[in-house]
Amino acid sequence: MTMLGLVYLNMLWNLLFILMAISEMTGVTSVHGSLPWYLKWWWICGLAAGNLVIHLLMISKLGDTNASH
Repeated sequence: MTMLGLVYLNMLWNLLFILMAISEMTGVTSVHGSLPWYLKWWWICGLAAGNLVIHLLMISKLGDTNASH
């Protein structure tokens, strides 16, 4: 995947979590309130882990780009 593709993937990942949060805050959905506390932690860890993986891929791409110059 290209760097631009990774940037778009990161934007999409974050947008999905923002849309889920907005739907919870506006009362459209109420999944978060019905989850046990430990699943709420896994939810947050999923967001953080997804961002971490995407950013590590971005750093890897930057390393590949720098090595070729």
